[in-house]
Amino acid sequence: MNSLKKLRETEFLTEIDIEMLVADIIDEEHVTSPSTCKNRHLIAWFLRYHHYLPFSLISKVLEYKGGSSAAEAVFTLQDSIQGTPVSMHPIYCDLIDHYKHVADEYYGTKNNVFLDRGVDFRLKEALLCGASYYCNHVDKHNKVSWYDHTPRNSTLFNLANILFFIEHGDPIHEDSLNYILDNYEIKSGSEYC
Repeated sequence: MNSLKKLRETEFLTEIDIEMLVADIIDEEHVTSPSTCKNRHLIAWFLRYHHYLPFSLISKVLEYKGGSSAAEAVFTLQDSIQGTPVSMHPIYCDLIDHYKHVADEYYGTKNNVFLDRGVDFRLKEALLCGASYYCNHVDKHNKVSWYDHTPRNSTLFNLANILFFIEHGDPIHEDSLNYILDNYEIKSGSEYC
């Protein structure tokens, strides 16, 4: 399956959807708040790697002190597992499958892919960019952030939006073409060929 098809089948969630999803998962964990959940680091990983969320929103919904604390929890989990993607690791795969079931069943994310399963850089950039757009949160680049900031732009995400606009709009008129030109930047360069 190509990257454009995977992106177009992805279900991005709004901040409200994410808050409800986290509440559902936390309720399943039988705790009163995210900060008391023993699997909070795994939920943070799931939100980043299956829903592509910025660490700023993960921090907010899971009650971390900040985006860097959420990022540290995710990267510490990844570093503790050598050679196997977290989503396939025997210790965590049952819990991740359970979280995925909740998200798929109630939030329609069954076609979302895991970022740790061979996703190329264009698709990863598009997924991170798209999730940021839909949830209205961003990880800004600053001197303190040691983790990657949210991509500001994605050729693949923009292409998917253009194709959606063309497929679901009226026949292409000059106004439609001007709308596309005004609102989408399609980058070119040798790294994209």
